[in-house]
Amino acid sequence: MAGISLGSLLSSFKNHTRKILIYSEIFHFIFYLSAYFSLINNKFPLILIFVSGFLTGWEFGIISFLFKKENLIDITGKLYSIDLMGALFSSLFLPLFFIPGFGIYNILLLIPILKFSNFLNLFK
Repeated sequence: MAGISLGSLLSSFKNHTRKILIYSEIFHFIFYLSAYFSLINNKFPLILIFVSGFLTGWEFGIISFLFKKENLIDITGKLYSIDLMGALFSSLFLPLFFIPGFGIYNILLLIPILKFSNFLNLFK
């Protein structure tokens, strides 16, 4: 939670462009791919959790700024509802289907793949 709070706080002080979102997605992909290999060797798990939370909070701030045309309450509500839907999906499907089917480390490899698909989606 401290990482998410710090990331969203720091990203709220900066004017963001689509270019910064693209760089953020690239950095996310590189971070999660390197985190996969770090977790296999049990290196720095608490730091990885903090940085992952920071990057998530940072991305929330960027998305909020890019949707600034809308009302702040609407933006916050939409982002929060999307976040809750993702939490629902991951809390139901990960332990019931994905982890027993693929294993924990293969699921950890799924995160950078999803971030890369999110990066490709920026160019639509």
